[in-house]
Amino acid sequence: MQCTILLLAASNRAEHTELTSVSVTTARGTPPGALPSSRPHGHLRAAHEATPQQHDWSTAESEMERQPGGGGRNGGVCPHIRPDDLAFISPFYGAHEWFDNDWEKTKAMILNPDITHCPDGSANRSQRKVFGLGLSKTGTTSLHAALNILGYRDMEGQPGFWDLLDADDSLVFHDPDMRQTPGLVSRLQAFFKDKNSRAATDFPLSIFFDELLQAFPTALFVMTTRELKSWYGSAKKQMSQDAHAPYNIRNRFAAYHTGKADHHMFPKAFVQHYKNVLRNVPCCQLLPMDIVGGQSWETLLPFIGHATEEVEGVDFPLRRVTPKKMKKG
Repeated sequence: MQCTILLLAASNRAEHTELTSVSVTTARGTPPGALPSSRPHGHLRAAHEATPQQHDWSTAESEMERQPGGGGRNGGVCPHIRPDDLAFISPFYGAHEWFDNDWEKTKAMILNPDITHCPDGSANRSQRKVFGLGLSKTGTTSLHAALNILGYRDMEGQPGFWDLLDADDSLVFHDPDMRQTPGLVSRLQAFFKDKNSRAATDFPLSIFFDELLQAFPTALFVMTTRELKSWYGSAKKQMSQDAHAPYNIRNRFAAYHTGKADHHMFPKAFVQHYKNVLRNVPCCQLLPMDIVGGQSWETLLPFIGHATEEVEGVDFPLRRVTPKKMKKG
């Protein structure tokens, strides 16, 4: 069965807004309106599945700059990002963006190849701030716990961020390039300094990646992911709870443009969020991570510049947040 999903994709680096019609083929017998299962594109998966998912971050960026194109779109940029890492979102790209037989060309279309602030080794990485850009129910609480184990003093939830925005109505987008006012950048920097924190995960800051990039241009970003159909089932259960709590309402409207679980708006916002993150956050500073699918220390530690010896004998913290544990404003 063939269905068409219309996605209005906007990027702060794009000069225009594009309406893209993406055709998604679902399995025979799939009920109308059911979400398609995300899957790797066949040719790309076959070309990469034999390669171990290990990456030497200590030399990768200098090697990348020596490649043709200076690490740009045609320079084999960001070899740590593989087709399987983006299988959850691949069905929602059109044939003009995702090329089954050419992964480098695909990356050139869907990623941001900027290498201005590429980390230059593990020592440099371990001193940078780390932000989680995954939506709720993608392993964000587990990532929060893992970063705390490593000493980052991660702020999960950050309700104080809304207070920061509310305190001054001049902190808004206002120029043609959609850049933030200097006041917001300095407020964000002061916010993390006051909290003595080097990391943040989950709402609301996970959807403010543009602001975080401007305030902390050398930061590292962990994009926790999940297969869409599985994610929506989990998010629907969570978001049906505490629907009238002011904090939850504001987060949900900011992320999903609706205050309650919605079978159209939630998946649409999910796709838009991840496409925008991939296209705007420099890919050398971005790590797709499937915690729900089993990725753990071996994926996270090299990216943020920590050695496995630091967590020897410590299991990766898998957390499942129940409705009773949710914050209520």
